[in-house]
Amino acid sequence: MEEVYLTDKLLIRGECMYHQENNTEILIRNHNWHKYLYEFGWTKLHKWWIKKLNSFLEKPKNNSLFGCLDCGGGGDCLFHCLSFANGSACHQELRKELSHMITEEKYNEIISIYRILDESGDFEEEWDPQTTTYEGFKQQIITGGNEYWGDSILLDLLREQLDINIFILYSNELEDKFYNYPLMHEYDRNKESVILLYENEDHFKLIGHFREEIMVYKFTDTNLPNEIKGLMRLR
Repeated sequence: MEEVYLTDKLLIRGECMYHQENNTEILIRNHNWHKYLYEFGWTKLHKWWIKKLNSFLEKPKNNSLFGCLDCGGGGDCLFHCLSFANGSACHQELRKELSHMITEEKYNEIISIYRILDESGDFEEEWDPQTTTYEGFKQQIITGGNEYWGDSILLDLLREQLDINIFILYSNELEDKFYNYPLMHEYDRNKESVILLYENEDHFKLIGHFREEIMVYKFTDTNLPNEIKGLMRLR
């Protein structure tokens, strides 16, 4: 049976995850996933979200199965998360693919929104939408980083490009605000779904759900957690 090592101690064998240390192999399960997957970077959600998601279950789990993973930063956290969820480690390729799908018509539609935001003082990026040309905008997407890190417009384009549903849990510990971040598209049961955590107004993380001895972070309608379906009113 094929084995895939995530770290020198964590591995996937078949449909299960294991932790190996000192000639001992431990099957990672519901009660201990947070202890061993922490080595890879998975941590539990904020306790507010655990309580909220548990409210959609008749019998909440003793140990919440929702985890979040920091996939990288540097202004590219959104692309890092979606690249990882899509099975690729190269966020730059995702930026290039997105740039290629921007037509002049789409550019005119997007840049007009950015210019309105700029004129009203609500534009927060470092580039100038008033002078950015079509080719310049496409290059802006490729360059990325702190030049163009990601917003609701970019999210919608990425959703179309990857042909997925995207859900976002908003978490602002500094202001004690937590809610389901509204996105302007309907849930398509025939598409896979990715769940993101948006933290403190400046960082995206990937959300996963540990089930049947493995961490899942790209969901079909069948294995999308009932807690998420309840939160998003999909049931």
